[in-house]
Amino acid sequence: MMDFSELDNLIQFEIMSLLNSHIKATISILEKDRFLMPMMVLDSNQLISLQSQDGSTDVDRAYDFVLKKLKNESFNHAVFSYSTKVCISDGSLTDVIKTYVFLSNGLEVSFYTPYTVKGFFKKKVSVGNTLLIEVQENVLL
Repeated sequence: MMDFSELDNLIQFEIMSLLNSHIKATISILEKDRFLMPMMVLDSNQLISLQSQDGSTDVDRAYDFVLKKLKNESFNHAVFSYSTKVCISDGSLTDVIKTYVFLSNGLEVSFYTPYTVKGFFKKKVSVGNTLLIEVQENVLL
């Protein structure tokens, strides 16, 4: 595992641009559904839903599918994300978008972005500060 600051500045910028763009795009989904089902976007233009046919959500299986697909796909970057809950420092649960950014060189960077949805008919989504979880190299080998 490596530190994000060890990455080249251009790679850091690319990852953060992909993340921020993706989070902005997911807001409209959260406004409608309050929840983000597992999904993957390849090279910012090919959206792949990762919900199982029986309607259940198994993010571990979805993540494994993403890795298998990316190992056999030519791509520059991919983003995989879904909603989940995490325990924060005060012990309470909060909703987050867990996002993985993959680069073609095998780099994977994962993030949590907390969010809240308020309102019943006209929903408003507020997004908190994104937290870096992990940087991994060679995940596609």
